[in-house]
Amino acid sequence: MLPFQYERLLEHDSIRLLVLEPSVEHSATIQCSLIHTTLDACKNDIIDHYTALSYVWGDPETSESILVAEKVFNITKNLFHALQDLRDNDRRRRLWIDAICIDQSNLFERNGQVSMMGSIYTQAQHTVIYLGRSTFGTELNFEVFSTNTTAVQNPIQRSSGIRSVAEEILSRPWFTRVWIFQELVLSQDPWIQCGRSRMQWDEALGAIQSVSIYGKDVPNIYKVAFNMQEIRRKFQAAKFDSTISRPELVQILQSRRGFGASDPRDRVFAHLGIASALHQDSIQNVSRLW
Repeated sequence: MLPFQYERLLEHDSIRLLVLEPSVEHSATIQCSLIHTTLDACKNDIIDHYTALSYVWGDPETSESILVAEKVFNITKNLFHALQDLRDNDRRRRLWIDAICIDQSNLFERNGQVSMMGSIYTQAQHTVIYLGRSTFGTELNFEVFSTNTTAVQNPIQRSSGIRSVAEEILSRPWFTRVWIFQELVLSQDPWIQCGRSRMQWDEALGAIQSVSIYGKDVPNIYKVAFNMQEIRRKFQAAKFDSTISRPELVQILQSRRGFGASDPRDRVFAHLGIASALHQDSIQNVSRLW
């Protein structure tokens, strides 16, 4: 079977969306197609919305194959698992996923699409934060955590199962990667998903915050999540109140020091979409920063 070949994007705000075909079988071959549209068309479309995916790519040397327009397309194992878990039983899903919707072999296109990622995540109806596959018992515990948030008010439950679920969620690699921060902050309606279970980000963070206040010391994994939520809260508030300023780039970079990026320049590029003073196209030579 022939490998997939991209068709060129034509408009200045063109993007591709992945149409994920349904299946009742979790292990069935993943079949998709790509459609071309524009950010402007998506903004004015009140029927066919799309969901953006925020995830960790994973090891590029470990890949799985899917079919895109009946052609073979290789993706990382973590993305493969995400598509399996996101696939619906009977409905197509429209998704924006960087590894598939951007021609990664085309440097010109890739740079252009990266500069649009802020708008892509802002205009998505939902963003799914995929944390990875479930471990033994995780989905059941995650479901309890998402539907029974009043349990965190009980010190006995906080000190046992609920807190362990919170820490298992927060220890996932997604929370330590640099690019995902912008994806979270700019999203209208982010959801956390582990395996096939999901819950809204704000609901999850509210429950996790209640869990964390039990005891004297707050582990660093909680502080990371709370820092992300605080900057997200400020950024979202600034959209509706002109007297509130968005966090400055220096403040964001300082708070994210030590987070993972394969290229150190990405530590700047990954946060420009949420900074109030700088934009990517104003940096003529990013190498001067290092």
